[in-house]
Amino acid sequence: MTGFQRKLAFDLSARFNVYPIPLPVSVADIIGSVVEVGLVTGRYDEARRLALKMTRTVGALEPAAGFLKTYVELDLGGPTSFGAYSYITDALWLAGGRNVLATEACNWLVPDLERIVAEDPEVIIYEPRISEPFDEEDLTRVLVQRGWGKISAVRNRRVLVTPQRPLDFLAHHGPSFVTESIPWLKRVLSGV
Repeated sequence: MTGFQRKLAFDLSARFNVYPIPLPVSVADIIGSVVEVGLVTGRYDEARRLALKMTRTVGALEPAAGFLKTYVELDLGGPTSFGAYSYITDALWLAGGRNVLATEACNWLVPDLERIVAEDPEVIIYEPRISEPFDEEDLTRVLVQRGWGKISAVRNRRVLVTPQRPLDFLAHHGPSFVTESIPWLKRVLSGV
């Protein structure tokens, strides 16, 4: 536990019992954390039923015939992407995508925008910042400003925007990431 979570955990522990759960590096870790939360809260059966539902969702995924080179970017106040130690990279693989930054030995990172051009992803998945209005023309303008017009994903109109929700769609690691976000990734990657 580092950064904001560490300080918050210490601050909260003065008034409450605090049980830090590490940031998951895989989809299996997300499922395991549901059981951990159930154990801590005394909701054993509920947690195991939810974990079973999540496991079935992952188990129902058909193996990918091939993997699409994919770049995922979240606007968390600036471009943010993911390396090898991210549940998002794991979910992409399960859905038929190969994260172009999957060899980076980290969880999240600020991407080198020139490297993304060199990697030439076939698909770009973009999650806008939830606190600001989003206009797809703004995204197109950003991609052009970055000089990404020749990237395969941009040329072939394979720039996908995550569903607009009141909460993050990919930038969270709760149960709905497994039951909603991964099936969405599978659908969109299978459909491009």
